[in-house]
Amino acid sequence: MGIIALAGTASGAMAQEPVQMDYWYQSSGPEGLAIHEAAARAYTDAHPGVSITVTPYSFDDLQRILPVTLDGGTGPDVASISWGAQAADLFAAAGHLVDLTDHGAVSGWLDRYPADLLAFANQALPGRIFGVPPEQATVGVYYNSAIFDDLGIEVPSTFEEFEAALATIKAAGITPIATGGGDAWPLAHVWEQLIHTNVPFEHLTALEVDMDPDARYDTPEMIEATAKLLEWFELGYFNDGMLGTSYLDANSLFITGRAAMNIGGTWAQPEFATQPEFEARFFPMPRMDADLPWHAGGKAPSDLLVVTSYAEDQEAALAFLDHMLSEENARRLWDAGKFVTYRFDDVPPATNALQADIYDAMQRTGPGYYMGVNCVEVNRGNWAALQGMIAGDTTPEETMAVTQGIYESECPKYRSEG
Repeated sequence: MGIIALAGTASGAMAQEPVQMDYWYQSSGPEGLAIHEAAARAYTDAHPGVSITVTPYSFDDLQRILPVTLDGGTGPDVASISWGAQAADLFAAAGHLVDLTDHGAVSGWLDRYPADLLAFANQALPGRIFGVPPEQATVGVYYNSAIFDDLGIEVPSTFEEFEAALATIKAAGITPIATGGGDAWPLAHVWEQLIHTNVPFEHLTALEVDMDPDARYDTPEMIEATAKLLEWFELGYFNDGMLGTSYLDANSLFITGRAAMNIGGTWAQPEFATQPEFEARFFPMPRMDADLPWHAGGKAPSDLLVVTSYAEDQEAALAFLDHMLSEENARRLWDAGKFVTYRFDDVPPATNALQADIYDAMQRTGPGYYMGVNCVEVNRGNWAALQGMIAGDTTPEETMAVTQGIYESECPKYRSEG
């Protein structure tokens, strides 16, 4: 863990009283450090007398250290923390975070961040804002534009068009979708796209956030989406030996042109943008049920910017937060190839076509879940159940019944703690 101290240069008698702030964030390697350092440096250069200590933490370290620190009545002035009921929501409910709702309206940035994403990221105390996500991730369909062009396939806008594309690609002797089913979670990501486009979002929220004891995994809509996953497997739309294929090997199948598509997350964008000899592009999974609002599974904030209740100079901390949520900083993130949540009047030129595609997909789809994050036994159990279904051990109905059984037996302890 490195610590970088940045300070503005005082200029004569007009300099403000010295202010020292601590800024903690989840480390994303040297590139991430450079971005956060540049943002803090821009602020201190414009504010003489202000110094900011920038401290990066690994995901595990931040999850371990920040709760203990805040519970002890201390902490950083500003932090960029992971989203989830395990982090920001619990911190807000415990009184560790400053309510940003009114400040956001006055400062102007509130109108620049999507209301549905802000609500999604602040579910502990509905109607209030305690954290704002400058970036987000999503899961969708990467595709080989050369294969699509050669086969005369247009980017599908309906589920029927998507399935027609799968059949055309298969008939041409090419693997339609590369999936690392051996690692389980990539297979679950495909399933999550299907349920998010076939199940009312309120029902998914009841399962994942509310953990409502009356909500169920074994509903007709959930089973129908699960059956579609099995149908695609039986039609040969996944790579041979999919259950023995790792995530990295599936990525390699796509990168080397042996598969036309890869249903994956934005974390794969850097390699998909640079490593293939073809141009990789992206679109959101079309809806199974076109009458439902469009949500993408796994479309969620990457991190939340918060001001803690223990900031020594709350006004200064809020001003730094405003800077981090400004268009200037959004452009800094965008130019680094990040997927910003800030809504530009005029979107800057993308670093590549793939970034432009993903950003466009994010504007057209609502947020979604990685199912089971808030009840980890459901998460792992469902992964195994989906693998078992593909292996022929269970039917879609039995697969969802297994997941429902885990939900009923294991999630009550999370409900009582939440």
